[in-house]
Amino acid sequence: MSMSPQQEAIPFIKWVGGKRQLQSTLLEVFKQSKWNSLNGTYFEPFLGGGAMLLAILNSTESNNTKARVSDTNLNLLQVYRCIKSKKKNPDPFENELERIENEFRRRKSEKSKKDYYLSLRNEYNECKFRPQRSVVAKEDKARLAALFVFLNKAGFNGIYRENRTGDFNVPFGKKSEVKLLDKQNMKFVRQALKKTQIVSGDYRKLLLNSATRPSKGDLVYLDPPYEPVSQTSSFTSYTHLGFSTDDQKQLAKVAGQLAVMGCKVVISNSSAHSLRAIYWKQGFKIYEIQAARLVSAKSAGRQPVTEIVVTNFEVSHPSLKLVPRT
Repeated sequence: MSMSPQQEAIPFIKWVGGKRQLQSTLLEVFKQSKWNSLNGTYFEPFLGGGAMLLAILNSTESNNTKARVSDTNLNLLQVYRCIKSKKKNPDPFENELERIENEFRRRKSEKSKKDYYLSLRNEYNECKFRPQRSVVAKEDKARLAALFVFLNKAGFNGIYRENRTGDFNVPFGKKSEVKLLDKQNMKFVRQALKKTQIVSGDYRKLLLNSATRPSKGDLVYLDPPYEPVSQTSSFTSYTHLGFSTDDQKQLAKVAGQLAVMGCKVVISNSSAHSLRAIYWKQGFKIYEIQAARLVSAKSAGRQPVTEIVVTNFEVSHPSLKLVPRT
């Protein structure tokens, strides 16, 4: 179904909750939805690292597929836009990546590398998109995107986290080297993004706006910040806005509206019991799946955990177990 690994785009950043390990299962779920992959559109409003977007665009069965994506993290979207819109050589974005990578390599001690990381983190926080600053100067956009990639690669476990004032505050990951620019992969990602429309904002802007919303037969994949399964696993601060239980309920209502419209809907989330009633109320089916935690600080925290895949159609797959409605 997919091209060889040397010819396909892969995610260029690490993302908490990324779906690379579940790609094959989710692609099969998408296929069983029988969505209109020839003339329809794939929607992913919680884009993140883009593992599923790139996987579906790599597919030889859907190489003409159009996609519309969004994310609340405008700084992340700027990276995608820089990759997609390359128009000249040398490319300013790629130049910035090479410059940062070379300077990081030149510094020999861990302290020097950490100091460099913290200085670029401060620079990023000075120039990044913020709610009160929705515009970044054109000449700063390539630099901003390159800083984002560097902080992702050199920061602790690839986490993206903002404090309440909107500052990125992830500490240095004690990396001895970072690889920021893979020109071959950038080329494949750019090719995959050709028919992808990138929309700034949350899922409602993409899914409910008359100019961008899905139509009957389209496929919508929702991968929101996960609902905490306990009080000690409450990381939802990909941006300073967070994602609350009330947000989960509102998302489920929108998903239910899309299902009524005839869209094929697939949702990933944690196995928090509160979600089951929310999605059953909207008429969805819930399947359990085992997934590994890949960003835990301790190896003991990287054991397989149960997550859920929610759909508005029946699925048959050995990795998925239907949860009886209670």
